[in-house]
Amino acid sequence: MRILFIYYLLINIVKSFSYELEGMANCPITSSTNIVYSMVSGVGSASLIWVQDLLWWWKSYDSSISYIGLTASQLQSCDLSSYTNLRVYINPGGDAYNQLSSLGTKGTANIKAFVQRDQSNPSAYVGFCAGGYIAAHDYLWETMYEGPGYYNYASNPPLSLFPHTVEGSIFDINDDQFGDQYNSKFRLVNVSNGHQMLYYGGSTFGYNGVEDYTNPTSSHYDSNIEVLAYYTDFYGFNSVNIPAVWKYGNVLLTSVHPEADNCTTKQDSDCPAEGTIPTENILQNRAWLLTYINSVSNSSFGIPSVSLSPI
Repeated sequence: MRILFIYYLLINIVKSFSYELEGMANCPITSSTNIVYSMVSGVGSASLIWVQDLLWWWKSYDSSISYIGLTASQLQSCDLSSYTNLRVYINPGGDAYNQLSSLGTKGTANIKAFVQRDQSNPSAYVGFCAGGYIAAHDYLWETMYEGPGYYNYASNPPLSLFPHTVEGSIFDINDDQFGDQYNSKFRLVNVSNGHQMLYYGGSTFGYNGVEDYTNPTSSHYDSNIEVLAYYTDFYGFNSVNIPAVWKYGNVLLTSVHPEADNCTTKQDSDCPAEGTIPTENILQNRAWLLTYINSVSNSSFGIPSVSLSPI
């Protein structure tokens, strides 16, 4: 009986070790990797290009940057928090619901564990557009609630790294669900740092159905929120109280797309037309963005000089 017990014990140890090796084999992160980005189902085609272009540009200036994109199965296999050199997880735009469904319980758990690890070993979450909805506790999409208990969110809810409700799209800028009268689903907008950035339906708060958590009179006032840029006009109407980019500890969320370019490597229906954003504005936005990625991740990666300096 004792021999049988030892036999089954050894079998379970071998199985456990095999599963661990299988997970390691499916995780392409190396000891030098310091930035990863999501490539799960639901990531927008333009959003993926923008992140890849941004990181290529950054690495061309600072060779110490080592980045890799991860599929859903890889994010489910990679214990992100165990990679001590890993500093930044980037979540591109696209469809928040489909991305979270693709990540699954294990994928979302790995991301949360990484972002919430002891900050003596810094880590950061950077979410563009859909990445902001994913990071929230829950959200209103075109006034409809999507959060814990909503279809697939019963088991795979948003991450709650930003522990508040957000909302979008911002109809006064553009209706991402249906587009405008020209069927365009994006617009170049002015933000309070003096830059121009693309809006594709990203989240915010304090706009319509969600209160302003930076207002001290709010019942859910949160002094940990630092708004880095506000929208400054909705077709000429002042909107200085609507956040476009904000920080929450080691979390950086954007309603706009400061990483965006004109998709010069590939044209598809999700990309803006060539020349939509002037090159000097693309580079200005990138340099501004990288400053804050460094900030939330407690990193000091080099930032390229650009002709139009960030404001």
